[in-house]
Amino acid sequence: MKPTFLFPTLAEIPVSLRGIKLLPQKVLRTSRGIRLLCIGPGQSVATALEKNAALLQGSCLVLIGYGGALRPSLQRGDIVLCHTFLAERQPPLAASKQWHCLEKKLRLAGLPLQVGSSYT
Repeated sequence: MKPTFLFPTLAEIPVSLRGIKLLPQKVLRTSRGIRLLCIGPGQSVATALEKNAALLQGSCLVLIGYGGALRPSLQRGDIVLCHTFLAERQPPLAASKQWHCLEKKLRLAGLPLQVGSSYT
């Protein structure tokens, strides 16, 4: 499964990728088969994901950005892994078994990890 890295804005794109021509709400495939998508803030996230649903099939979505409002204890470089996704008037959506495997691997690697629920 190849990852798709989601960036809320072009500012969150790592410096090493800034030379790549990435357009808002358009999936870009790198030579290694990794996909990049600038999803935009707020409501545009749903639009970007809906527009690109076919291109994202079979992909592991990884959101890159700042989540300081999630938990005051977050530090730069922390990895936030959500096990349950909550939304108004929607049933909770639990993470797949792959997330639990990923959590275990991240902990074994000693990486800074925060796990919890996310409300969108």
